[in-house]
Amino acid sequence: MSRALRFVTIPGLMALALAGCTEKKAADTGAAMDTSMAATPPAAPATQAPPAELRSRSDAFGAAWNQESPAAVAVFFTNDAVVHYGDSTYTGRADISKRWVAPGLPRLSDLKITDQAFSGSGDTMTETGSFTETMTMPKQKTVQNSGTYTTTWTRVGADWMVKEMTVHNTTAAPSAS
Repeated sequence: MSRALRFVTIPGLMALALAGCTEKKAADTGAAMDTSMAATPPAAPATQAPPAELRSRSDAFGAAWNQESPAAVAVFFTNDAVVHYGDSTYTGRADISKRWVAPGLPRLSDLKITDQAFSGSGDTMTETGSFTETMTMPKQKTVQNSGTYTTTWTRVGADWMVKEMTVHNTTAAPSAS
């Protein structure tokens, strides 16, 4: 995949881990002792409708990617936000804007977000979903990208802001000819 492609893909997917049960022997008798917890493993966070202002903010964030202004995208990130994309990590609004958004935004068009789901409560909510986008690379064919994302939103004052984002591009890299 070209270096320019990895800078533009938007929003990823977090993995959940479940604890297993163990059994160990009592030292003094050699008898088996069940040390498993009687409780069931924790369930995944429940999907719920986000507050109206978060839904509106999320929609505006997606629309900003279809504009040609890195500043219009950057305003959605907290000052200490973190973006994970492939093997790259961008930390802070300025770094995200300069090294991730600005280089890729001119090549991106027609971003569409689907399969949105929200979980969490209070001042922190997690959004997951899928995306498709068109990438126009200089002197190359136009490419359709797709993938998944996870965005952690946090309330800062009256606004919902992106605190962390993980993006997984699921489009296969073009084969070399």
